[in-house]
Amino acid sequence: MRADTLETFDPKGRLYDIITLWGTDSHFENALEGFRKINSMLKPSGILAMNYQNFDHPIRLVFPGIKQGFSASYNLSAKSMKMLMDKSGFAIRCSRTEWQQATLGHIAHIIKIRIPQRMKAIQVKVFAISFNVVLAQRK
Repeated sequence: MRADTLETFDPKGRLYDIITLWGTDSHFENALEGFRKINSMLKPSGILAMNYQNFDHPIRLVFPGIKQGFSASYNLSAKSMKMLMDKSGFAIRCSRTEWQQATLGHIAHIIKIRIPQRMKAIQVKVFAISFNVVLAQRK
């Protein structure tokens, strides 16, 4: 397991069975080159598992500021993800909406409602409407 930036990570010739990216979809310096580098670090038929915020999802009409921070370089969609995977040598094997753990306090903050303090730490599983999980396999 490594925690490093993709651009500076040197695999030293090692090949991996699986590479995962969680919450990093918009933080590449160059998305196409990043996915190509990931592909080169995988064994034949290796797996890339990741999630991304689908910027084409209609929920953005209700919450236009989702993932619009200074650190977001790319706004991916199902169409751009397919294009990036094709161009970087991956075949998408699964793509679906993600379920995430969240606290009621976090949900209340996002939808701008007040809830009692005692309820804020309660953990719930929520359908993350505009987040997709992707499993892609090296071609």
